[in-house]
Amino acid sequence: ATTEIYTLSLHDALPILWIWLAGRIERFLGHGTLLALLILGSLIPDYTQLTLTGPAFGGMSGLVMALISFCWTVSALAPDRYAPVNVPPGFMIVTVIFALLGLADIIPGISTANAVHITGLLLGGAFGLYHALVLKGACRSVPRETPPSEG
Repeated sequence: ATTEIYTLSLHDALPILWIWLAGRIERFLGHGTLLALLILGSLIPDYTQLTLTGPAFGGMSGLVMALISFCWTVSALAPDRYAPVNVPPGFMIVTVIFALLGLADIIPGISTANAVHITGLLLGGAFGLYHALVLKGACRSVPRETPPSEG
């Protein structure tokens, strides 16, 4: 099997777009929630992939999958409480389809870090269940910034 290590590719550039999602989680759910997601979503999926296939992988896919899955789960369980971090259902469906396509290994010569993707999705969903059902969390309102007055 061919192992491909991504460095500066579209694979790594696209997750950068999810920085806004991390910002929304921090702004509306607090530093603790974001920190827990960052630590768990980085360490557990990567450790799982490392254990299964060795160190020949890179990127932040596990974290991105955990963020997406967390936001989708809390939004699906309590849409009114988690509206500021909503991920549309269609986006989650596309994310899961691409994760499953990676498992199917349909592109010859490209090795996908499947354990990272699946573990990130499961972890984010589980943390979302915990946050919405056990902690009964909710997004806090953050006052709009007012422009400085002139004069």
